[in-house]
Amino acid sequence: MTSKPLAPPTMPIKYAVRQVIIHKKGDSYVVTGLPGEYRIEATGEPAYAYRKLGPDGRTPVGCKWIRAQSVMEDEGRYIATDILLAPEEI
Repeated sequence: MTSKPLAPPTMPIKYAVRQVIIHKKGDSYVVTGLPGEYRIEATGEPAYAYRKLGPDGRTPVGCKWIRAQSVMEDEGRYIATDILLAPEEI
């Protein structure tokens, strides 16, 4: 099996692990993994892992999702906050 060369993450990485981000439609999410450690299987593209937050804006709900770095950092899709959740909260 031949492995594809992996593209490096685009630097600087825009979001941090545990950082709360808000989608343009209003839902809140917490970043749980960075493009340096996650990839999209089909393309090898760097990706973020994240979870949706419940109505309180602090409690993760559901499963973790993976989204390409280029999509996550798309201008205007997500707004970064200064809120960092504690490690045990994610």
